[in-house]
Amino acid sequence: MRSLTTLDPNVVVDTMSQEQRRAALAFLLPSRSSSGFLHDLRHVCGDLSRITAPTLIIESKYDGSKDPSHATYAADHIPNADLFVIPAESHLMWFSSYNEVIEEKMRAFLLTSQVSG
Repeated sequence: MRSLTTLDPNVVVDTMSQEQRRAALAFLLPSRSSSGFLHDLRHVCGDLSRITAPTLIIESKYDGSKDPSHATYAADHIPNADLFVIPAESHLMWFSSYNEVIEEKMRAFLLTSQVSG
């Protein structure tokens, strides 16, 4: 958990419900080889201006696994991008008390965004 948050990992885990803790462990344990997940965090992006679909970028304020400039860069270079910064305690936002807020933002974004084909 230490690499996924800028907060004290014990505090982050303490904010999770038992169900969220179990789900986070089920998600993280298969990824403990240190490949794949970490590899994805170090990729180089292409020309983001080519993305034509409305895009919602969700950033955790306390994400310790990547620099916040990644989300800002993407939002600045993707036309019609919406950057939503949430004070979730770690990179694993869906295992936080903010999950309902995130889901509501996603629903609202999907309902108001139209993709032309």
